[in-house]
Amino acid sequence: MSTAADIIRRDQVLGQAVKDGKFSTARLPWFQALWAKDPEGTAAFVKQLAGLGRPLDQAQRATPSSAYNPRTSKPSRHSNVVEMPSQLRHGATVTIDEYALNPLLEDARQALPYEYAEASRRGPAPTLFPTGDLPVYMASGADPSLLLELPWPFRHAGATADQAHLAALLSDPLAVGTSINAEGRPVIAQDNENAAYRDRIKAWLLPRPAAPGANWNQQ
Repeated sequence: MSTAADIIRRDQVLGQAVKDGKFSTARLPWFQALWAKDPEGTAAFVKQLAGLGRPLDQAQRATPSSAYNPRTSKPSRHSNVVEMPSQLRHGATVTIDEYALNPLLEDARQALPYEYAEASRRGPAPTLFPTGDLPVYMASGADPSLLLELPWPFRHAGATADQAHLAALLSDPLAVGTSINAEGRPVIAQDNENAAYRDRIKAWLLPRPAAPGANWNQQ
């Protein structure tokens, strides 16, 4: 049972996190429930979240639900640009930000520029989630913008995780049973949702005239 001192500490830590822009007031009950299960773990988790560096504005504080609004969402505050094999073309190497909103779109632009240009003229590109850059809701009830704390290959897992697993994933993505290759990077082909995302990008690039040297990655 929580003591008065425990509640005071909880309110101080979580209240400061709201002021720092780490999450909105609407998501405070979710963090309070997480705190009730694991105060120290929640405190550590909140500490490592990247805040906005300023208080949330009144519109953000008044948001009544965890629904993601693509018009008001902001890109991830993290960045880690890496060189990696293309997920779309065998033998190609691309430079991708692991925290990008739509990383395989950049993969397509670099690895298959002709197909990318043609597809861009035909219509808008697919997104990481079928509904947009982020899901509309999370299984845990958390704010979908928390997924921006994760490199993109882990975001589908975060969207379907319960509260405890989401907290663990945000603290250390590699500790939560994700398939990793010899270079220490997530294996997209072994994640059904990430593979589906890749397939949406590939379908968007089709139909295409055969470009010289095009060699599609069928993994």
